[in-house]
Formats: sequence, structure tokens, C-alpha cells
Amino acid sequence: MLRVLMAIVVGIMIADRWAFPLWSEAVGFVFLVGGAWLWRRRAVANIYVLMAAAVLAMFTSTLTRPDLTMPARGELMEVVVDDITAHRAEYTSARGRVVSIGDGESCATQVRLNIDPAADVAVGEKITGCFPFTPLTRHSEHSVERYLARQGVVATLYITPQSIMHRSQSAPTLGQRLRLSAQQRIARLGLTPDAESLVRGVTTGDRSTIQPSLRNTYTLSGAGHLLAVSGLHIGFIFFIVNMATTALALLRRGPLLRCLVAIVAIWLYAAMAGFGPSVVRAGVMFTLLQMAMLGSRRGDGLNTLALTACVMLLWDSRWLYDAGFVMSFLSVAAIVEWGIPLTRLRVIGSDRLPRLRAGEMRGYIVFIIRRIGRKVWSAIAITIVASVATMPIVSHYFGVVTLWSIVVGPLMVWLCCIVVAVTMLYVVAGFGPVAPLASVTIEWAASTMNDIATWCASHPSLIFPLRLDTTFCLVAYLIFALITIALWSRSDFINRGN
Repeated sequence: MLRVLMAIVVGIMIADRWAFPLWSEAVGFVFLVGGAWLWRRRAVANIYVLMAAAVLAMFTSTLTRPDLTMPARGELMEVVVDDITAHRAEYTSARGRVVSIGDGESCATQVRLNIDPAADVAVGEKITGCFPFTPLTRHSEHSVERYLARQGVVATLYITPQSIMHRSQSAPTLGQRLRLSAQQRIARLGLTPDAESLVRGVTTGDRSTIQPSLRNTYTLSGAGHLLAVSGLHIGFIFFIVNMATTALALLRRGPLLRCLVAIVAIWLYAAMAGFGPSVVRAGVMFTLLQMAMLGSRRGDGLNTLALTACVMLLWDSRWLYDAGFVMSFLSVAAIVEWGIPLTRLRVIGSDRLPRLRAGEMRGYIVFIIRRIGRKVWSAIAITIVASVATMPIVSHYFGVVTLWSIVVGPLMVWLCCIVVAVTMLYVVAGFGPVAPLASVTIEWAASTMNDIATWCASHPSLIFPLRLDTTFCLVAYLIFALITIALWSRSDFINRGN
């Protein structure tokens, strides 16, 4: 499946650069599938299959091109505010859609909104007016604008109170109602302002209350990705539930029950996070991964992940340029190929319960210490591997390489895991005596995260401003792949982890 995934990526990049008629891509796909069937007993059939996958990716990419409809300058437009992403002193940043222009011509154009704070616009509000805008192109001088353009965002709209002619509040979606309910429960915990803004960001996906200084602090400490609900946070739920339900695999219908429990937990968390685009993508990714694992053989983790990525990219090719999707795929792939084998290395000694004579307690104590040591080693190995694997892509998107992510990454990830797990438990079943305990635990974990990030940002010895371009980023991951192939092809190295 890895070769098919690479063919799909190539097809998307070709369609992104050159425009082909839809009918020609359909004809090419049918021709290549026919060639693969005719030569199915020969090795050349594999080449036809890979080429067919690339052409299919070109076809779906052309079919799902974003709506680029924008009004003429000074023309009336109707805009829906989908999400508030940040509150700044000068303006409020938000995501939205132009749903109609002129005399009512319908469209669904994705836009970025810069809103004057005096306008006091809320999520779900529908506003009508003549708004000035700046088109976004993939050749812009600013990396943020290039990134948004690849995501299908067409323009930046500037909204002031004077430019709004009419406004109305549309009915909130299920995700918005669940997010509001979760935020109201979090507000009742009585957390400090910085801790509450962090908790809202990592659990409900609302980053609007996180101050720019705190965002910059987390970026410099190598933990900026923790502030946005994405594949990493869904991955917390995925791995925690799978680890907690390991014993279910012993039951007759245990694997199926384990799969259902994990999927329900993933989407419950996605609902609490407001069903944002990155959360839905991650939820789909880990749901498909969980379902594929149900029928897969041991050792097929990477192929399962590749199959999941293939389905998602064929569904929406723009995810190839989404930082959250790429970081999720790379971190999970690194965990599968490096993290899990490293956790099996006997660096702490065997954790099997030895044969003990009656009344001998020393052996039990050693056994418990070794079990705890292996769990700690597993946590450290997995988080370090994920941090190293995502370092080039973080440098590409955020322009900084910080080694603090390796030094304090494991601790920050597990503190974030505590925040997510306890907050979710409190939101779902928080009542009576649970609230004070949850408040103390969440306040401690969130404040500790903020303190660690602040300390790391104030010590720049391990922080290097560097932005890798696309070529160097691809070369870095090619080197990673070659090292992985060379190392894991050695049977003696693999056997060390068994």
C-alpha cells in the first residue's frame, strides 16, 4: 500500500500543477485498469496499477476542486462565520464561507475573515454587506497565505461595523452546541485564565482565548502543535483506549467490542471539540485505522495506515497540504515503525513474573518496578520518536527547529494527555465530588505545561530559527525512509525487540 500511496501523492501533485479535462483522466484510468487486468500474470501489471492509482488521484482532485467564486469589488455578499480562531488587539481572526453573492447566486467559497473587534461577530452568524477582500494565491510572498490557498481558501475578507448591512444568527450545529456545553462546564472549574485558555484549546478546539505571547512560547518550546486539537489529540484517545482495552482481545467477540469502544470514544471527543475540520479528518483517519486493525494481521500497521491515508486523499486531495494531516500520518508511521519496536527492547530487563517461593516479597517488588520502568520507557520512546519524525515538517510550516521538543516533549505530551483525559471525563460525567478533584488535577497539569513552555522559551540555547523548503523536507524524509529500510531489514536487530 505504500507504493499506491506514493502514486496517489504524485497524481495529486500533477493535478495541482497542470489542469487536464475530466474526461481524459477518466479514459486514462479505464485504459490503465484494463492494461493491469490483461497483464495480470506479469510483473508489468504492478506498473499499470500504480499508474491507475495516480490517474485516479488526478481525477478525484479535479472533481473536488474548491469553489473559487468571488464577487466583483463592491458587490454584495453573504458570509457565514464558521469558527473564531484568534482574538487579537487589532482584529479577530476567523474562518468563514461566502454562501451567496449579488442577487442571490449561491456559492460555497472558503474565506479567511479579519473582523474589527467592535463588530462583535459570533460563530454561526450570517452577515451581509460589501466587504473589501484580498485574493490569496499559491505564489504569495507570505507562507501563511500560500498555505491557506492550498487549503482552498480563496481570499481574506475585512469586516468592520460600517460594512455590515444585515446580520442574523443561524441555528447552531450539533458540534457547536456540544462545544458550548463543554466550555460552560470547563468555566465552572474555576481555573486560572492561562490554564483555562489552554484547556479550552486542547479539549474543545477553541484557541481564541489563547494569548499570542503564550502561542509563541509553545512554538519556541517545540510544543506548539499541542495547542490545536488535531491528530495528536485524537491519537491520545486512540492509544489510551486501545491500551486500556487490551484484555478484551481475550474474549470471543473481544476485538469487535474493543473496536466499537475505541470508535465511540474517538467521536465523543471529536464532538466535544466541536467537529472542527482538523478534528473530523483525524477522527476519520483513526476510525478507518481502527477498523482496518480489526481484520489485519500482526505487523501490518504501516500498510493499514497507508490504506487509511489513500482513502482520505482520494476523498479530499487538499488534505495532502494540511499540516495536521501530514503531522498525524508521519507521527503514527514513526510510532508504528520505530516507537513500538523500541518499546520491546529489554532496556529495563524482563518484566515476566518469576517463580517465587511462598512469602518471598522481594521478587514481587522487583517485578512491579520493572513493569513500571517498561511503561515509562515506552512512553518516552514513543513521544521522542514522534517528535523527531515531525521535526522537519514543523520546521517547514513554522520556521523553527527546537530541540526542546525532544528534551521535554515526553513530559509535555503526557501532561497534555492528562488534561484531555480528565477534562473529557469531567465533561461527560462531572458532578458532585468529581468536580473539585478534576479542577485540582487539570489546574496542576495545565499550569505545569505553561511553566515548562515558558522556561524552555526563555532558554534559547536549543532553539534554532530555520525554515526548510519543500525539497529539503522531502530529502530529510527520504533519508529517514532509507535508514528505516536498512535498519529493520536486519533480522538480528528486529529480534532484539522480541
